[in-house]
Amino acid sequence: MKSRRVRTMPVLITAVTMVLGLGLSTASASRNARYRWGSRTDALSRYSWGGTRTDRAGTDVATNPPVTAAPETTAAPETTAAPVTTAPPDTTTSTPASGPVAAPAPASPYVFDEEFNGTALDTTKWYVSNSCANLDGIGVGSCPSAANVGVSGGNLVERITRSGSGYRGALIATIGFEQTYGNYASQGLARAEWQVPYTITMRALMPNTPGAWPALWERSDSGADELDVAEERMTFPTQAGCHQHQWSNGQNARPQFDGGATVSNMATNWHTYSAVVTASSVTYKVDGQTCGVAWGIPNGTPHALIINNVLGELGSWGGGGKLPAASDPGPWNLLVDYVRVSRI
Repeated sequence: MKSRRVRTMPVLITAVTMVLGLGLSTASASRNARYRWGSRTDALSRYSWGGTRTDRAGTDVATNPPVTAAPETTAAPETTAAPVTTAPPDTTTSTPASGPVAAPAPASPYVFDEEFNGTALDTTKWYVSNSCANLDGIGVGSCPSAANVGVSGGNLVERITRSGSGYRGALIATIGFEQTYGNYASQGLARAEWQVPYTITMRALMPNTPGAWPALWERSDSGADELDVAEERMTFPTQAGCHQHQWSNGQNARPQFDGGATVSNMATNWHTYSAVVTASSVTYKVDGQTCGVAWGIPNGTPHALIINNVLGELGSWGGGGKLPAASDPGPWNLLVDYVRVSRI
């Protein structure tokens, strides 16, 4: 009997151990199942950012965090980016970032441009005559008066007015024509000049009276060249005139050039008068119609502009043998829309 009891004890111990082991294994499996399927979300949340965890049985379980769960503070803010090291914009040519980028202003195609768009004559460009000095007999009997020059409606206005028993006219120039004669630039009297070759264009409405002798003409700095782009005798209002002289001691050094073109009445219709001045020729036109072609002017010769509105004396070539009608009180205006000079 004693020996049987001894033999039976190991068997009982083994059986008890197996039963206890089976119970512990089942409990562990039940606990692990709660973590694996999320039945305890609070426990899962503790491992969300831990990388790995170790359960009681010593098993490593990976817990890689979801990408979408990363908090915003883990990303580097945009302000931590390295600053731009490029040079700042040139503020002399750039426009503010808040507005559109403006195209650069185009360069002027003109070496001289007068549009007469102000409220008064631009005296940085023009002299205004107040006498007949140095006019060589032009307009004697209607000497220029500064009071007869103005700007209105985008036009130069030069008037011929009655003055007592006579008349007064008007004259402006880009040279000090009244002060001296010839070599204007060397005397500091040239406010604007331009050199051959060039094109000059003027748009004008002539005075509406017989006897008026308006002109838009150029003279070289030395006084040797005279280019009459538009020299009109309004006794003949449909006959545009263009002329050219080469002076020496007050006389024509060569036969003068006289050209003409038939146009609509210059007192009631605007016309464009132009000259293309080169070393080989000078071509005069009215509204694109050729008025005439004269000899050329050496390149580099400086020219200035004179615009006048006067009366030719009775019996003179300029007056065409007539004067304003006694019943017409005047004034008689020359209007100039613009003067433009461009290089060729």
